[in-house]
Amino acid sequence: MIPLSITSTDLERLAKLSAVLGAIVAAIVVAARWVTFQVSPIPVLAQAASGALAAPTLILLVVHKIKWKYLLLSKLLGRRMVHGLWWGELHSDYVKNPGDPPLLPIPIAFVIRQTYLTLSIRSYTSSIPGESILEMLHAHPTTGDASLRYTYQMTRRANAENKATLGYGDLVLGSEDKELVGDYWTNSPSTGHIRLTLLTRDCDDIRSFEDAMKSKMALESKLVSA
Repeated sequence: MIPLSITSTDLERLAKLSAVLGAIVAAIVVAARWVTFQVSPIPVLAQAASGALAAPTLILLVVHKIKWKYLLLSKLLGRRMVHGLWWGELHSDYVKNPGDPPLLPIPIAFVIRQTYLTLSIRSYTSSIPGESILEMLHAHPTTGDASLRYTYQMTRRANAENKATLGYGDLVLGSEDKELVGDYWTNSPSTGHIRLTLLTRDCDDIRSFEDAMKSKMALESKLVSA
């Protein structure tokens, strides 16, 4: 089960939408049965109340299931979009021995699956997968600046290490919600910088670094041939 990943602002917005939709449904019921309402208002009001109470349930079912990749929904509900396959580079300050040169930039893919209520992040490099434990997409109510903050775990199984690394990332969402840039910290200890660009909102079949690479190459091939 994926835990909820929404802020109090997101929850308040959802409650307001539910109230508005409930009021609209109730008004439609009364208007459709206006003649009956004038004669016997109580049964009509009961039906209107039932319809109004059903509206929030319907909204919850929709926003819990639908993938958050539609611009119209994002603008309507004010929930920023990070759903999709992201590709970029990781710059790490990790060195095995003091005095060693810094590592070269590491290609990395993020697969972010998002609904209005939930958020999950999986990261892939050629050697280490990572998975988020806690996630939050926060948008400043005044400026609109948004950042993706998450705690994650990476498991290194190469060479029978079976080593788990915990970390925290803070990435700023920009460039019309198509770029994520920021820093991360781990208990290795190491820190670094990540820059990601959105490749596609369709990421259902991406389960590994190889899958992400194939998708990237296919998208680039389409752009060249277009």
